[in-house]
Amino acid sequence: MAAPTSHPLINDYVRKSSRGKAVALNGCGVVIGELFTMGVLLNFTKDMTYYKSFLISFILIMVFAFFLLFNVVDPDMDSIRKRIDYKS
Repeated sequence: MAAPTSHPLINDYVRKSSRGKAVALNGCGVVIGELFTMGVLLNFTKDMTYYKSFLISFILIMVFAFFLLFNVVDPDMDSIRKRIDYKS
């Protein structure tokens, strides 16, 4: 598995104690995405025209993006900054 060793958003949004888990989940997401693309999506669309295959890919990406739009929540940075200032 060739996972990234760091990602700028992981350093911004994840606590120091759980960054290893975040990097591991990021790497697993990359591998699962590649397996899905190569194993499922390309075999499903190999007999189609390029227009239809890109359309199916677009629809799948929009479904996942719509799902993530409502399920991923930004952290409350004001409260995090207050806790950091309080500890300092």
